[in-house]
Amino acid sequence: MYKKVLAPVDLKENGYSPEIAKTALALARAEDAEIYLVSVLNGVSSASSEFEQFEEKLMAFAEQHMGVDERVSLHVLLGNASEEILKFAKAKACDLIIIANHKQTTNMLGNPGFGTITAKVAVQAACSVLIVKASG
Repeated sequence: MYKKVLAPVDLKENGYSPEIAKTALALARAEDAEIYLVSVLNGVSSASSEFEQFEEKLMAFAEQHMGVDERVSLHVLLGNASEEILKFAKAKACDLIIIANHKQTTNMLGNPGFGTITAKVAVQAACSVLIVKASG
C-alpha cells in the first residue's frame, strides 16, 4: 500500500523523532517500502560547517533508532520546514508522510490543535499523513 514514506524528524526536539523513526521502520518492513528520513535546517548554506554537523547528527540518529537498513535514505533539507517537507514529498512521489505533533496550540474553541508545521503538512500534503505522538 505504501511504497515511499517520508519521515521528517526534528533533531532539536526530544522524544518525538524516535517515535517517527520506529513507526516508519515498522511500516517499511511490513510494506517493503523505502523511507526518506529528512530533517530541515533553516538559515544556513550547504557549504557551512553547521550543515555538515547537522548531517552527522542525522546519520547518528538514524543509526541509533533505525540501525543500518538499505530502505532508509537520509536527506538534510534547507529552508522553511513545512515548505521543504511538502516539496520533497511531491518530488519523490511519497505515499505517506509520518510526522510528529510536538508543539500543540489551542484553537479558538479551546481545544488542543496541531503545531504549525504539522498542521500545514497535514492540510497541504498530496498524500496521506500519519501524525505520531511520543510515548509516555
